[in-house]
Amino acid sequence: MSKTCLSLQVPSVGEVVLSCPDAGAWRFRFDAEPGEADVVHVTLDSSDEAFPPPFEISFSVPQGDIRHRWHPFAEHGSLFPNWDGRTRMRTNIASGIPVLALVGEDDGNRLCVACSEASRVLETRAGLVEETCCVDVRIAFFRAPEAPVRHYEAAVRLDARPRPFDEAVREACKRARARQRQLLIAGALLGDYNATFAKFLACSLCGMSPA
Repeated sequence: MSKTCLSLQVPSVGEVVLSCPDAGAWRFRFDAEPGEADVVHVTLDSSDEAFPPPFEISFSVPQGDIRHRWHPFAEHGSLFPNWDGRTRMRTNIASGIPVLALVGEDDGNRLCVACSEASRVLETRAGLVEETCCVDVRIAFFRAPEAPVRHYEAAVRLDARPRPFDEAVREACKRARARQRQLLIAGALLGDYNATFAKFLACSLCGMSPA
């Protein structure tokens, strides 16, 4: 078993950790691109096609005045403790969008998290650690069966700019939706096993009628 644990620092949240309990022969690269919103990049490479290993990106931020969280499946915006099952959000190409916002009591953005992985199953958790008064955020990749690949990359965008949270969410959703559209169109053009379904969804997102 080959365990991988990498970390880096970004202005928006401080330390970000990548952990993989069994990386096998996979090589990880982990870096960050600072900006108005920080972007954390992760790349996996393997010499031969192989099943990608489950891994997780995590960080925590002080709760401060964070009182709510928003995501596409939130029935209400309560901030639950991290041990509560309601902290989990599961998205994929046909359900939801990988965007999560932590919201202050003034409805302002405290942190908007968005992931470029809009196709595969992605599990995101955001819950309050009561002992430390910090909000723990975890993004889990490859928690469902996957086909063998040689290369994989993803990016996580961290936007902590002080502005109304709906503006941060709108911008993040626009980026994620564009990514979904690219993936769906690519799948339809490549003629993969679900090309008909992919073409239908791609045309729907583009506002066109499928041929």
